[in-house]
Amino acid sequence: MRDGEYPDFQEEVARRRWAPLVTPMAKFDPEIVMEFYANVWSTEEGVQDMRSWVRGQWIPFDADALNQFLGHPLILEKGQQCEYGQRRNRLMVSMRRPLLSCCVYRGWISLGPLQGGRCGSCAPT
Repeated sequence: MRDGEYPDFQEEVARRRWAPLVTPMAKFDPEIVMEFYANVWSTEEGVQDMRSWVRGQWIPFDADALNQFLGHPLILEKGQQCEYGQRRNRLMVSMRRPLLSCCVYRGWISLGPLQGGRCGSCAPT
């Protein structure tokens, strides 16, 4: 990115201290990058190991490794969640709310929980 290009995005990158993520490396070996991605696998059904085997050594990419790469390890107090965890939990709570339906019955708009596929105002036909 050039200076002044996408200022809102640049501000967010700076706020989160993600410059290393958006700054291309001067040199890299595409074969090593492909080996990294090829050697990431789940150790158990549904469990991601968060490390890869590259050139005879394990390369971690868990939260601690990424924070160390970014230069500011994430330190959470007991019971505290990162921003992603907070957003995920808010989404899960909102998904647990009862489904609502909005229908028009005899000119009235009803917003309420679904009951047998209809809202409470709908009379069986």
